[in-house]
Amino acid sequence: MNSKSFIGLLLLFTGGGFIGYGVTREPEVPAYVLLAGFILLGTGGFLFGSLFGKNKPLGKSPVATLVLLYAGFTLLGVYQLAKGSPQDAMSSLGIALAFDPFDPKVTWKQRPIWQKMWLVFHLTLVLFLLAGMLSDAGFIKDMQAGFRDGFRGQ
Repeated sequence: MNSKSFIGLLLLFTGGGFIGYGVTREPEVPAYVLLAGFILLGTGGFLFGSLFGKNKPLGKSPVATLVLLYAGFTLLGVYQLAKGSPQDAMSSLGIALAFDPFDPKVTWKQRPIWQKMWLVFHLTLVLFLLAGMLSDAGFIKDMQAGFRDGFRGQ
């Protein structure tokens, strides 16, 4: 990873954090926070995206790095879901899907059925959290209460 890609990713994550903070907080967040987030996101996307327009062949895919990033964001999403923050959990789990934990050179049709089922389950969970957030903000508390009551046998 060279400095241009590192700075691009850093700006992408920082801009996304500003936007996420500005969107999920109350209206007292100033508009310049959102504006700064979009500027950082655009600049980081430009820097990081400009690396892929070259005509040189890409190196070997860092499968171990992708697996670690996928596992890290997935565990972070599960932790955030257990703590009762569905917005953050949805974001973390959705970001985890960007890092293919399996061999990215294998096409979708050639993948084993268990890999397809896992990725579809993961995507379904993210969409379920999104639908729950858009329909009712308290649905995650109800889901957690039902989950706990089910394990206690009540």
